[in-house]
Amino acid sequence: MEIKYNLDFFIEWINSFNWTNAKSYADKAPHEYLVRKHLGDEDGLIMVEFAKYIKQNGYVEYFYQTPFTYLNIGEFKYWTMDYPLYKTNIVNRCRVENKYG
Repeated sequence: MEIKYNLDFFIEWINSFNWTNAKSYADKAPHEYLVRKHLGDEDGLIMVEFAKYIKQNGYVEYFYQTPFTYLNIGEFKYWTMDYPLYKTNIVNRCRVENKYG
């Protein structure tokens, strides 16, 4: 069975995890993250597909001087800093209203 990766699929997927608070950026840039190596093999592959989805459907916003592609889903915006995308190891999220720079 082939999985159809679409927004509904990814909403269910991202809501199935307990995200980790980024302690080192708690004051400067509060956000949460998922780490690929802490997921199972299937979820690790889905993380890569989610990173691709973010890149294809998101928008560019700056984190200080660095541009990243973000995707808003509900109250959060999601992004990754890994490139090439097949090497995605972390997906981040923060509140949509958070802006830096």
